[in-house]
Amino acid sequence: MKALNFKLIIGCAVTGALLSLTNCGDSNAQQGEINKEIKHQFQVPKLMERESMFGSINERDNVLDIYDNAVLAINANSGDLASYLKIAEVFIQEGRITGRYGYNNESALKVLNYIIANEDATEDTKFQGLSLKATVLLSQHKFNDALSVGNQALAINSYNAGIYGVMVDANVELGNYTEAVAMSDKMISIRPDLRSYSRISYLRQIHGENEGAIDAMKMAISAGYPGYERKAWCRVTLGELYEDAGDLTNAQMQYILALEERENYPYALAGLGRLEMKKTNYGEAEKYYTKALSFIEEAGFYSELAKVYQLQGKDDEMVTAKNNAFATLRGVEDSDHGHGHDHDATSGHGHSHEVGLEMAKMYFEFTTDYDEAMSNAMHEYEIRPNNIDVNQIIAAIFYRKGDFDSAKMHLDKAMKTNNNSPKINCLAGLIMIETGSESDGKKLLEKSFSADPYQSHSLAKTALSKL
Repeated sequence: MKALNFKLIIGCAVTGALLSLTNCGDSNAQQGEINKEIKHQFQVPKLMERESMFGSINERDNVLDIYDNAVLAINANSGDLASYLKIAEVFIQEGRITGRYGYNNESALKVLNYIIANEDATEDTKFQGLSLKATVLLSQHKFNDALSVGNQALAINSYNAGIYGVMVDANVELGNYTEAVAMSDKMISIRPDLRSYSRISYLRQIHGENEGAIDAMKMAISAGYPGYERKAWCRVTLGELYEDAGDLTNAQMQYILALEERENYPYALAGLGRLEMKKTNYGEAEKYYTKALSFIEEAGFYSELAKVYQLQGKDDEMVTAKNNAFATLRGVEDSDHGHGHDHDATSGHGHSHEVGLEMAKMYFEFTTDYDEAMSNAMHEYEIRPNNIDVNQIIAAIFYRKGDFDSAKMHLDKAMKTNNNSPKINCLAGLIMIETGSESDGKKLLEKSFSADPYQSHSLAKTALSKL
């Protein structure tokens, strides 16, 4: 069933005749009726066609059927809020699967805001609307807003596992790690499933419990359904955990399994590209990243492809890939058509989708404009000063700028959860060497490269020169 190619208007349309009445001195009663009609209008956003082959044909047909049937139900009954919820869920999932977050997130928010404000919505309907809205706000990196909306939902229903997942994610991103752990405990006590196990895995990872993180992600995979995007995402994440441990064999197995269960899954293709890059098989790495980008124009894919070109000394290709990464980040909040390759890629903040952290990392990795990197990073720091990823990139920038005391201050905040990933240990070792603990710093560098000898980030070469 094909997606319906129209925008449904709920309620009475505001025709030219209606508008002319308002200009001719209607009575207050007439004006009130007109305002009521205008208030209850709502356009169901159009579902965009998928431009590439994402998932199975059956999955795509199922998405179209859900959307079309919901629109037909609303056309028959404009008060069918359950069908509005289904439409919002379709937009959220489409954004996740296709990477076209801008349009899909904004469409979902339009529908959800209509549901939440609807005077006929039951408490359960409002709860579901608020929960989904918080999910969209998380996707837009509006973490404080997501936490606020999540708390509104939690006040209505404190026995739903999904809302605790929202609270875990929001608190993690804001750096409220104790609260995140508490929320994850509540979530898994209500419903131990893929979503709860995957969050447990991440919390274990950032607290330095790498084996526990792997075990929890395996449980998440076991709880998932073959072919579903979320299970493929968990497999890729497990592969990344193995990569951090320097275990490329098991990492490769997870990426291959993800592709067997979900054909052409872009994040698994990129994972294989990263492995080939680490093995110095740059030609193969290029092929995997190019194929991944044919399905999703993901800034991270462009960034890693730029790294592949950089390692080969292909400067022109590196610049092109780097510029595409910047432009894609800037296009997230503006448009999903062409990903804004003509945008001015200078700053990641001040838009509907916050990308300051990602911009800071790009400037740090591919330029020497550390002032611009710091500007983006400090914008994020103002919003979430306790987030370990934000503090880690700030520490790295201060290291490059030669301000080692400031680097150490932010590194301490980045390591407050005992995160001991190879990358953060590499940074910590370098800072220790510069702040008077050369012997301990070198030991930490040795630990970092023992765990993952394939590191290729911008500090890796500096670190190896210190050993």
